[in-house]
Amino acid sequence: MTGELTLTVLVLPVGGIKEKVLAAHRNGIRHIILPADNQADLSRLPATVRNDLEFTLAETLRDVLAVTLPHLDAMSDEIAVIGSEEEVQERIRTDAHTGVHTQIIAPMSATTQDTLRTLNAFTAANFSF
Repeated sequence: MTGELTLTVLVLPVGGIKEKVLAAHRNGIRHIILPADNQADLSRLPATVRNDLEFTLAETLRDVLAVTLPHLDAMSDEIAVIGSEEEVQERIRTDAHTGVHTQIIAPMSATTQDTLRTLNAFTAANFSF
């Protein structure tokens, strides 16, 4: 996959798609995940390369995970990416009372402070049903 993620898990377009895809093709990679907004860049690829590859166009992290971790959907009813401690706690509380199994995935671009804040939301001292 090439692309950038926002903290709200949107996949943003990037440059250099032709070069990145050609390099992946040369190295035997046959399934490429690209930002959906880079779809027009596919027309710049040689037809022989384009026809030899499978492309997934992703708008959100969920689109990426559906391809890279397909078993994740079978394990959970939904994937939630939530910013504040209060939102995390409220979502888990609501899900727990409705029988929904929730996976919380921290954005890959999160800072250390964001990661620590998310982990802090799950400590027993800060969370109870």
